[in-house]
Amino acid sequence: RGEVPKDIYGRFKVSQEGRRGSLDVANIEHIVAQTKNKAIIFVFPGLLNRSVRDETELRKLLVVSGILEAVILLPENLLSNTFIPIAVLVVNKNKQAKEVLFIDASNFCERASVGRKNVLKDVEKIVDTCLNRIEVEGFSSLISVEEIKQKGYSLDPKNYVKSKEDREIEELLNKFEKVALADVAQIINSPMVRRKEGNIEIYEVQISDIPENGVLEKVELKKKVNLDEKQLRDFSIKKYDILLSTKGVIGKVGIVLEKPENQ
Repeated sequence: RGEVPKDIYGRFKVSQEGRRGSLDVANIEHIVAQTKNKAIIFVFPGLLNRSVRDETELRKLLVVSGILEAVILLPENLLSNTFIPIAVLVVNKNKQAKEVLFIDASNFCERASVGRKNVLKDVEKIVDTCLNRIEVEGFSSLISVEEIKQKGYSLDPKNYVKSKEDREIEELLNKFEKVALADVAQIINSPMVRRKEGNIEIYEVQISDIPENGVLEKVELKKKVNLDEKQLRDFSIKKYDILLSTKGVIGKVGIVLEKPENQ
């Protein structure tokens, strides 16, 4: 985030000169202004959903103008400097799209042969679906501008791409009463643990340790810390603990059925 610079070219329709805001938004506006045909823009998924003024107005502008062709959600842990997923905005200034194609390719990955990063797979399917604007249950959906408007101009593919199983689960969950997590569980917030390097060796859970099925079985990262006995007890993972990892609107949920052996 930072201050939007002076613009003599009229590129910034949403960002305002001199006002502190999202430079990500200004960057996308610059790309859209510069391209004459099609642009492929990589963004972090938070921009697809957040209620920040500039980001909401940018999403509305892209949708209402008809230049947004597709939104593709890619897997997590592809980039070298972060574990969180990335998304692709496909912008075409030569077409007026009445529908936006949403593709959820967040599971299209496999672990790299070397290291802990993921590698994107089935790239041909993703490209073919995007180029031919194909609807595939649980993978891609064509959504009207009106429906996107009803969802507050959210561009998160997970809001629109639903498998039969997803819909059944939503219907089931809607039958239950919802309560705040803090009312039924003790919440331990990891950033509140002020770790200092010490001689006590522990395993630390990271986002990448939680697999797609959500069941934590193995933790790989070791650290040496300085924690007292009470902190070790309070912050130690136990059977049936729920693990929530969030960053902005990006989240991951896991559960511990059995404490990982010897960890």
